Parts: sequence; C-alpha cells; structure tokens
Amino acid sequence: MPSNENPNPLVRVTDLFGASKPLEQLVSAIERGVGNLLRPIQKRRETKVDIASYEDWNEALKRTGLEASRAELTLGERATVRVTAEHARTQRNREAVAVQAISDYRNSVANEGHDESGAGNAINAEWLDRFWRLSENVSDTQMQEVWGRVLSRKARGAAQYSARCLEALSLLSRDEAIKLERLSRFVMSARSGGIQTHFFLLDPKQFPNDRANELAKEIMKIVGALHRSIFGPAGLYVDSGSGWLQDVAVDVADGIADVSIARIPYVIRFPGNKDCISGIGSGLGITPLGAEIFSIIETQPERAYVEKLSEALSIYGLHLTPV
Repeated sequence: MPSNENPNPLVRVTDLFGASKPLEQLVSAIERGVGNLLRPIQKRRETKVDIASYEDWNEALKRTGLEASRAELTLGERATVRVTAEHARTQRNREAVAVQAISDYRNSVANEGHDESGAGNAINAEWLDRFWRLSENVSDTQMQEVWGRVLSRKARGAAQYSARCLEALSLLSRDEAIKLERLSRFVMSARSGGIQTHFFLLDPKQFPNDRANELAKEIMKIVGALHRSIFGPAGLYVDSGSGWLQDVAVDVADGIADVSIARIPYVIRFPGNKDCISGIGSGLGITPLGAEIFSIIETQPERAYVEKLSEALSIYGLHLTPV
C-alpha cells in the first residue's frame, strides 16, 4: 500500500538544534533568511538531489506551470523560468548556510560545555539582510561552512563582523580562502601603544646577529608566500607596496607582553619587570579588516614557526611561552 507521507518533509528551524537549547538570536536570524520551515538538509545527499532538481530547466518549466514541449516561450515566460530557477538556487544556498550555522552552534555548546542560549544581542536587521544577500550566492560547501560560522558566532556574541568584512568575504575565491587558511597559522596579535595590532612576525631580532639572521630565513621559508599582490590591494595587509618589512613593537607590563599566535594565547617574557613598548623585530602588518577575516578561520599555530620564533627571541633574552 503506497504511503502518503512526504519523504522530505519540511521541519521547523528549532527542530534542527537537537538536544541543544535553541539560541533565540540564531533562530531569528535564520528565520529572517530562510523562513521558519526548511527541508532537513542534514541529510545532504537526498536533499541535494531533491533541491538540485530546481536547477534543471525542464523542471523549472513545470514548476512555473509552463509546458516543456512548447516550441517557443514568450519573453515573460522565459523570465519566469529564469527567476524560478534562480530563486531555487539561492534558497538552497541559504538553507545550507543555515544548517552550517546551527551545526557550529551545537558544536560550540558541546565543546565549551555550557549553554549559550541567552548570550548575544539581537542582530541588526540591516546586517542580517546583507549577510543573506551575499551568502545566497555561495555554492561551495566549504565556503558555506565559513558563512555559517560567521552567523553562529555573531548570534552568540562570540565575535563581531563588520559589513565590510562580509563584503570582503563574499569576494574571496575558494583558492584565495585556502591561501588565507594556510597563512592564518602564522597570524600574531598584541597590543602596541594601547592599540590591538595584528601582524606576521618574520624577522624576530632586536639587533644584528648571525644566528638570528639564519633563523629569520628559516622562518620566512616556513611561512612561505604571503601573496601581497592579492591580499594587499584587497585591504587585508598594511602594505605600502615597497615590499619592505615593517617594525613590530609590543606593550610590556611587568616584564610580560601578551601575544597570540593563530588566536592561541602566549606571553613573551622580558628581562626585569619593566613597563615599556619594545620592538621584537619586523614583519608585515595586518589591517583590522584582515584581522576580521583571519579570525573566522579555525586553526592552530604552526609548530615549526613557533619553535623557530622562540629560538630567535631567546637570543635576546626573551622567552615565548604558551599561557
């Protein structure tokens, strides 16, 4: 006896949170972008086949009530077919990003061991509309995961991403995103003159030293290409175009400078208990926009980089240690 049940029923957004308590801000953000009902697209294969049928031209014809067998379509009918197929594609992308956002939220609750359902503030409607307008054109699965992470963190209050960050993210190709993912393992951050700065420390020396020079070459080899010609004009680097490295200085309090490498906290211990701004070498500065983009990437410091950096700093009596 045939079943009348829909094999791909629509479910409420809140049902996708599983055992996790839904985060009100995230639910509201998703409902604004995809509606309060969507297909259970954690079943990726079934849903991808099901929703992909929208992109088929003949299927689009059927859904608009037009007949594929007709020899000609009017201009208005052709526009209707195109719009139907386009709306289906963007809806599919929005739903995929929504599921990634929910997955990121559920993982954050599981990993951090506490419920964030009351965290965060209501997300600005203009920001949300921009987010969905840009993310609906993202079809790559890995990039959809990135966009889902942005929405999840924004809703949880774990990070703030500017409109400029969303625009820059939307312009990144998958190849550029892969390059940034590799480089994110070397991104350092510290306060300098009371201002939070971000940079690649490439030549960690305070004065000329033969061993320090050798280590600087090894560090630059580990870091590899910085792709200045791509990410400089994109506004991610502080780069005059000269190709020269820039001085890097950090705030020191009681002989300690707080730094991070790939968002993991470290300290640099200086001799004595001085309070000052001290130079620790030279490198390439990262703009606030670049820092936002890099902060989206989940990564760990490159071990070889940290080891060489630590050895180079120790030549000058500085000690880099994890917190």
